[in-house]
Amino acid sequence: MLTGFYKAQTYTLADLEDHFLKNNYSLIAKKLNINRADAEILQEKLWPNPTLSVSEVNLWANPPVEEMPPLFGNYGRTQQITVELEQLIITARKRKKRIDLKNLEKNNSLYEYEELILNLKKELRESFYEIQNTNEQLSVIASQLQLFQNLEQQYARQSQLKNVSRVDYLRIQTEVKSLRNEMVSLQLEQQENLSDLEILTQIPALSIENLQFRKAELNKSILLPNDIVSTFENANPSFLNQKNSLMMADKSYELAKAERVPDVTLQVNYDRGGNIMQDFIGLGFSVDLPIFNNNKGNIKAAKYVADQESVQISAVKWELESKIKKNIQQLVDLEKALNLYSDEEVAEQNTMIDNYQKQFQNKQVTLLEMIDFLESVRNSKNSQADLQEKYNKTFEEIQYLIGKDL
Repeated sequence: MLTGFYKAQTYTLADLEDHFLKNNYSLIAKKLNINRADAEILQEKLWPNPTLSVSEVNLWANPPVEEMPPLFGNYGRTQQITVELEQLIITARKRKKRIDLKNLEKNNSLYEYEELILNLKKELRESFYEIQNTNEQLSVIASQLQLFQNLEQQYARQSQLKNVSRVDYLRIQTEVKSLRNEMVSLQLEQQENLSDLEILTQIPALSIENLQFRKAELNKSILLPNDIVSTFENANPSFLNQKNSLMMADKSYELAKAERVPDVTLQVNYDRGGNIMQDFIGLGFSVDLPIFNNNKGNIKAAKYVADQESVQISAVKWELESKIKKNIQQLVDLEKALNLYSDEEVAEQNTMIDNYQKQFQNKQVTLLEMIDFLESVRNSKNSQADLQEKYNKTFEEIQYLIGKDL
């Protein structure tokens, strides 16, 4: 017989993030866009293939015919053939501009990938903090529910014996039902958040017992950099993507102007038996004449796009700065509010709950007074848990807007 017991594996928030980065299918799918962009860059670097044309091949000879030296053996004395080789030469550095444009498109894929990581990581952390909040509230409710269930059992017997008021017994029953309903509502909310964590991390059958919570930190404002504006300008994927879009628009404008210069096709011809020479080799070229179309419309359109992107980047920068300032102020205000709570105050509340129970048993306080006191304690602890959750989420929002962890 095997001895011992199975201990469920526990995960900290950092552990969950490790699983998220390794296993999340959305990230894997998005990363494939980067690989595709690399392949497109490789393709753009290749020169156009030369074109080989073979024509004027005669399958028979009509007399009179002039005989020529055979091609091989006795074959080809009356054989005529024309061979032409063409190679497109791309002018005005258009090939380099297209490669640069593909590199910028790859940057877009990279920034979109980084932004997806930030979004999903923020979602994961917020779900974790919501679970932590509901777990603390459930702990408070569970202890009070146990207290009222015990009273319910006592009052059920005493009510039948008419030693206590039937109204008090019904009031206790109502409190038990109310606490149970509140507990069920929180448990459902917790299960939704656990499901979100399970999807993001791909950890099957994740439960509250698997999660390891840390003591709250109330000094996160000191982590904020002084040069926060330059920080987001160099790290926020959304802003970097906008800057990259502006560079793409400028590069497209340069390419549109370069398209005014026509490309040149070089030609090498070989003609056997079709001219005054038996074996004729000639050189040539072809080029479009930009008489009717000099790409004027596409140049104007590309210029408009570049101007639009220039205006858009200013709008994005202003929006990010405003959101960061607002969240920093909110973080400071929440930090001040949370620092008003202390461990001594929590210990004092627990002591007062025990004292109220004893005073109630000694009939020094009424049932309504005890219910009112326990409700105020529960509301105070729930408010603290809600403030802590909002504090953590505000800090995550700042990190998201900046574009990196602090």
